[in-house]
Amino acid sequence: MKEKSHARQRDIEKKRREQVTRKQAEAEARQQLIREEKEQQVRLKREEEHIQKEMAKIRRAMEEEKKAAKEKLDRCVGN
Repeated sequence: MKEKSHARQRDIEKKRREQVTRKQAEAEARQQLIREEKEQQVRLKREEEHIQKEMAKIRRAMEEEKKAAKEKLDRCVGN
């Protein structure tokens, strides 16, 4: 009888340890997922900022070209 009680107690402890281990693994997996999502958001934000900078450069270049074309046209008309 005493042996069965010890065996049962060992089984309960083993299941408890397994449950704790499983919960720790799940928590770590959640944390990893959160880290990966944050990294992806940072990466996307950097890409968006880069795109915005490139668009600003293109707009400036287009404005300069437009201004240069207008000045050239004004010179031609002035002559």
